[in-house]
Amino acid sequence: MKYLSFSLIFLLFFSGCGTIPAPDTQAEQPSVESFSDDLEIYKNTYFGYSFNIPKGMAVYTLTDEQLAGPAQEDSETIFLIEGETNFFTIRGIEEPTMSAHEWLSDHFSFFYPIGEAGQRVGELAGQQAFFLSGEGTTVSPARLIAVEVQDKIIVITYEKEIEVFEDLLDSIEFIYTES
Repeated sequence: MKYLSFSLIFLLFFSGCGTIPAPDTQAEQPSVESFSDDLEIYKNTYFGYSFNIPKGMAVYTLTDEQLAGPAQEDSETIFLIEGETNFFTIRGIEEPTMSAHEWLSDHFSFFYPIGEAGQRVGELAGQQAFFLSGEGTTVSPARLIAVEVQDKIIVITYEKEIEVFEDLLDSIEFIYTES
C-alpha cells in the first residue's frame, strides 16, 4: 500500500497534473526571452538548459498548491502546455552520485511498467543521452530522454509523437553554470 501511494504521487508529479488558471491577463514569464516576434526561448539557469518555445505554447511549473504558474529560471519541473493540455515535461534532478543511465535504470519500471520500450544511446545538444520509446499511453510515454549535464540529470518526457517536438529537441541547448 505504501508503494502504491508513492507510485501515485510520483505519477501525478511527472504527468503534469495540476490546474491551469484561466488566462484573464497575459502572465509575465521572467524566464522567457523574446528575440523577435516569432521566437521565444525558455531558459532554466539552475538546471542549465534552454529551448525555443513552439508558437502557441506556454511554459508552466506547478506551485506548492498544485496550480500551474509561469515557469521560472530555477523551476525543477516545467511543462510545455497548449491550451490546457500538457504535451511535454522536463524535470531537473540533482543526483551528483548517480549517472543518467543509473537513474534511468532505477526508474525504468515507473515509466514503462510492463517493461516494453525501445532503447538507444544517442546525443542531445552535444551530450550523451539515453532515449526510450514507448506506446504513448497514460502508463507509457511516447518518449523519455535522460541526459547528464554537469552534476544534474535532465529527464524529458512526452506522451505522444507530434512533429513540433523534433524541432523543440533540436533547439535544446545546455548552459554550463558555476555550481
